[in-house]
Amino acid sequence: MHLILLITKSLRCCLLGMVFFGIISSFSAEGSEPAKFHLPTIKKYSVIDGLSQTTVYDIAQDNNGYIWLATQSGIDKFDGYTFTHFGPSRDLQKGLSSSLVHSLEIQPNTGDLWIGTINGLDVLRASDKIFESIELRNHQGELDKDIRTILVDQQDNVFVGTVKALYLQKSGQAGFVPISMPHQSNTIHDIISQKNQRLLVATSNGILSYDIQTGLWRDELLPRIEATAIKIDSAGYLWVGTAGQGVFRAETRGNSFLNVTNIAAKDGLSDNVVNDIEQMADGSVWVATTNGASIFSDPNELIFTNISTSSSPQNSTISDAIITLFNTASGLILFGTSAQGFGVLDTNSTMFTNLGLEQGQFYYFVAKQADDTLWLSTKSGVLKLNTDYSVEGPWKYEKDSQSATKMRSLVFDEKNQNLWVASKLGLGKIAPESKVIEDVALRDTAIYSITIGPNGNLWLGSEFQGLLVLDVDTHKIIQNYDMPMVTYILPISTDELWAATIDGLFLINPETNEVSKFVNQADNQDSLVHNVITWISKRDETSFYVGTLGHGLSLLELGVGNAEPKFTRLFSNERLSNSSIGSVVNDNLGYLWIATEKYIFRANIESGNVDMFDENEGVNSTGYYIGATATKDDGTIVFVGDEGVTYFQPKDIKKPDTMPALQFTSVSILNGRDSHSIEEKYGQFISLADSVIKVVLSPDDILLKIEFAALEFASPQSIEYAYRLIGFDDRWQYLDSKNRAVTYTNLDSGSYILEVKSTNRYGLWNDKLQRMPILVTPPWWQTIWAIIVFGIIALLTVFTVFRWRTYALHKRSVMLYQNVQEKTLELQLANEQLRLLTTLDPLTQVYNRRGFTDAVGKEFSKYKRSNELFSIILIDIDFFKRINDEHGHEAGDQVLIKFANILSQCTRDYDILARWGGEEFIVLLPNTQLKDAINIANKYRDIIRKEKFMVANTSIRVLLTAGVANIQDYASIDECIKRADNLLYEGKNLGRDQVLPML
Repeated sequence: MHLILLITKSLRCCLLGMVFFGIISSFSAEGSEPAKFHLPTIKKYSVIDGLSQTTVYDIAQDNNGYIWLATQSGIDKFDGYTFTHFGPSRDLQKGLSSSLVHSLEIQPNTGDLWIGTINGLDVLRASDKIFESIELRNHQGELDKDIRTILVDQQDNVFVGTVKALYLQKSGQAGFVPISMPHQSNTIHDIISQKNQRLLVATSNGILSYDIQTGLWRDELLPRIEATAIKIDSAGYLWVGTAGQGVFRAETRGNSFLNVTNIAAKDGLSDNVVNDIEQMADGSVWVATTNGASIFSDPNELIFTNISTSSSPQNSTISDAIITLFNTASGLILFGTSAQGFGVLDTNSTMFTNLGLEQGQFYYFVAKQADDTLWLSTKSGVLKLNTDYSVEGPWKYEKDSQSATKMRSLVFDEKNQNLWVASKLGLGKIAPESKVIEDVALRDTAIYSITIGPNGNLWLGSEFQGLLVLDVDTHKIIQNYDMPMVTYILPISTDELWAATIDGLFLINPETNEVSKFVNQADNQDSLVHNVITWISKRDETSFYVGTLGHGLSLLELGVGNAEPKFTRLFSNERLSNSSIGSVVNDNLGYLWIATEKYIFRANIESGNVDMFDENEGVNSTGYYIGATATKDDGTIVFVGDEGVTYFQPKDIKKPDTMPALQFTSVSILNGRDSHSIEEKYGQFISLADSVIKVVLSPDDILLKIEFAALEFASPQSIEYAYRLIGFDDRWQYLDSKNRAVTYTNLDSGSYILEVKSTNRYGLWNDKLQRMPILVTPPWWQTIWAIIVFGIIALLTVFTVFRWRTYALHKRSVMLYQNVQEKTLELQLANEQLRLLTTLDPLTQVYNRRGFTDAVGKEFSKYKRSNELFSIILIDIDFFKRINDEHGHEAGDQVLIKFANILSQCTRDYDILARWGGEEFIVLLPNTQLKDAINIANKYRDIIRKEKFMVANTSIRVLLTAGVANIQDYASIDECIKRADNLLYEGKNLGRDQVLPML
């Protein structure tokens, strides 16, 4: 019993989730029908994602595509993955005047970022990447610091509004001058430019206009009302937000405003306190309030939809406040909130229409009439969805309480114009003109699936009583097939009917009652992949599509003659192969549309190509039910699931080919002279200008790390990357969004070009590559000038010998050849000695850190080429400081020397032992698995423990602790060494004299 209930629940093919932002409700200020506004999934970012603070006051996008956010703790730069924070600094060239930032504005011509704080005006110059503090002084010469809004107009003039006044920096000039205002101490909340001739200014005393040419002010609208936001939309309407009276809309006629209309909370507006107004790329006007936002999908109509961050209207709190709105160049909608960070919506991504008819409703099944009318079974009854998407119903059982959560499948009988209703209560019927669901048969029998057979009888798949055949005239059961719970029924002809069940697939001949069963057979690869069948539909006369629970879609090919039927798993797409199939529909373009528990897939059986669509494209996040599909006469496909009805035209589903900007975000270099940490030589690019630079490496730079990001903010996890270093390896290497960095060690001198490309969120590759030139300079003796000088010296020597020793040319030639050979040998010996001096530890005569780094770099390259594993042991002498303290540093040195000698004797010929620093030693074990490396480390520990160390005629006992790691588990050398170091210190904490991990 419990197993059946569990399987039944799984067969619903849905997961809990939420497509919409929160509560969505529609209103009309003019009394017309509510607008249908379908809001896509919102990507939220907060402090848990790296945002410095949860309150976002303003948002801007620079010329490179980066997003900048104004918060209570400074500003954040965002590339879709990483936040880079800039706060106050004593050095004003490196930081802000204050942590609380109210306003951001990009100056398009220069790329400068203007920053308005409560302690003054700052600007981040794109040209030199430094912050600059700008003084604002009023007519009395007093400093004015509390900045509220900034505007850069099309003439490149910069206007700054404060809590007291308005300031102007004219294009091409330096410094701001105050503009006299008609009302003293006006707080300026917002500024817009009207036709580049005058400003409209939202102030604490209404809307004022300022003629830029004449310098004249005029009161325009809403005197003595605090105006907080102002916008002129594409239709010419002026929108004004207020601090307590909602939003006003007025028609513009030249410089005049007519027919002012107020929309407030009493009319359904989300709140009377308006923080911002913005028109989006789709033409909709958004009004941000302290309780979410109101969306006017058509500016010409005062019909709007409210959204709120709360899960219920009663839960609305200050956390619902949307402070700012922003529309990116690519059409994304960004909004900043008072306590929840900021969110990103991509209205272009909504390819599927979701008809959520009632908030919190559950939808189980759909049936279609010949005239394209749809019938829906829901938690509360049966609904009729007319062709114009108007809704009738619900139809319920006469006893209303009986219908709750018990509806299942439907089928419409065109002959009798009846709708048959299968539910947990049995079989019901909705007759023409009927207002209720009539009880027909099988009272209290749970029926899961239903269809009309070729002869007009009803076939009913029950949960516990097998497959039943009911005469529609007598309402009597005329046949009962004993089989498990039937999930879907497919009649083909009078002698062929298929039944999908939770324990196999059944083929029935209704004329002879012969039954064949197909199940998974472990020793037969041509059998069913899984016994829980959720779908079957006909492909052609000899093959069928078969859907399973959690094992994707298969193709059933019926054998010809005595050949056995063959099941073949379709499509290699991993997510589709692991999905539970709800339904499969063929369109007229040659595609299969497959509804599952979380996604909709579009698949081509000929090419094997599969496209996946999720909640970001408008798909129900909780998926779709078994068999809950219908196809209208015009080709519209309908899927039904918990969150409502999803419908679409297959020809309209096209994945956008727009590409996010790809940027290099960071360059870090490890220098061999100071190998304690990676030096961020170039660091993170804070420049608002072009971030592509030329990287120059010196001979001492042994490691280069470059990070990059495609500026996708709605779905950054969907982006894939590829890179190659021309001049090193021309083959493309592929990365996912979690690994957006490349690392190179010990590059040979020469010129290289790093090429990086990325996909968009839909998997389409961008043909436009991002390139970074890299120059590795050679050591001085390999430079062209050194070679020229050496050549000149050699020529002068030969010339001198030739001139002065002509009589002994042959003899001197031989001597000269010998001298050259000797010099070459000396140079080679000198180079070798230099190499030893730089790679050997002078005390212990084992490799030092640089020598080890060179060796492990080569081993890592070998691992990358041929997958030859290696392990690393990081060793530390226990209580070494005590030896120095009690016996002196000379004694400590003697211990180090003997310790190194013992380890050298224990290592294999091809192992590399190095002094890592202080009393730490490191061992490279090529071609060694982790288990073997641990055994070797334990051998070292046993030998050291047994050895006697003589210090000042006193025998002392020396112990070691070691951490062991294998490169197989890590993407870089640093990560592997870091793991060994962590294990070493874990061993220290466990009492020392340890080797971790333990076997």
